[in-house]
Amino acid sequence: MLITWKFKMKKIIAFFLFFAAMSQIDAQDYYWVFFKDKAAVTFDPYAYFDTKAIERRLNNGLSLNDSTDFPLNEEYKNKTVALSDEFVGETRWFNAVAVAASAENITRISSLPFVAAVVPIVSETHCASYEDDNLDIMEQLDTYMENSNTLYRQLEVMGGNEFLNNGIDGHGIRVAVFDGGFPGVDQHPCFAHLRDSNRIIKTWNFPRNKEDVYGWNSHGTMVLSCIAGKNGNKRLGLATGAEFLLARTEVGPEPKKEEVWWMQAVEWADKNGADVINSSLGYGNSLIWPPQRVCLYATPWATRPMTNRGRCLSPPPMPTAFSLSAVLTHKQCGISISAHTVPPLTDA
Repeated sequence: MLITWKFKMKKIIAFFLFFAAMSQIDAQDYYWVFFKDKAAVTFDPYAYFDTKAIERRLNNGLSLNDSTDFPLNEEYKNKTVALSDEFVGETRWFNAVAVAASAENITRISSLPFVAAVVPIVSETHCASYEDDNLDIMEQLDTYMENSNTLYRQLEVMGGNEFLNNGIDGHGIRVAVFDGGFPGVDQHPCFAHLRDSNRIIKTWNFPRNKEDVYGWNSHGTMVLSCIAGKNGNKRLGLATGAEFLLARTEVGPEPKKEEVWWMQAVEWADKNGADVINSSLGYGNSLIWPPQRVCLYATPWATRPMTNRGRCLSPPPMPTAFSLSAVLTHKQCGISISAHTVPPLTDA
């Protein structure tokens, strides 16, 4: 197990150092701090994982005691945070914490004997005006339901009738949805079937560090309605029988912290038994390492990431992930579905 961990650490550190070198890193004050090992930690998979996550691993012949799921060494973490201005989050899979620190303190952190590498969190985005648009979400959903014939035509283009005719509605599948908020999901009749059958299994607001996700940006609400909404007995989506995990990971202007929140959300989804992750989010070239590395980790655990590229027909920025483009109202526009795979790094 120790040899396997060392090989993984070499690959991970090399990858992040490469992306740091390729980016503009001056004046950065948020960092990933990677640790050398997970010495003296204990792990109980039956206490950590949801039963569905355990079932998925066992069905796929996977170990319940993989070292990447082990917790971080608390002494390493505490000593690092003590030298930081802000603790943003942590990742078990990559054995790292995300912190904000001054140039002087990040130098001190880098010299700690248990630190393997320090990599700046880089963003090319710029803050712009941003307003949460949940004030009229109930009206938006009402209009959406009133014009559901348009959606039915879109489902027909995608072969949705095959799902309906064969009784496939996502039953037994757990879907994690990452977005900027889910206002109205706890109230609108479009989602009553999910609430009444307790199929919103868990929620987590990563920017606010609390369970409430029923506010902020309405994009997540509209995405969920396309996946699992119902208009009376008519389906607005094809996964009306699925279970859901709802995660808020976005705050609008694409700050560097979103990289950390997205990373944490994937581990949270995996821990809680997600079979599919729907991430209707996109990042620039600088915010690319979490999707790439996470997909290489998540797919062996049988969690399938999926990204939405809007009307962009380019391949997804995530290896071993599926990317779906938009479907317009006209049948001739069709749909583009692409799967982009990048082979994992070798031990060499």
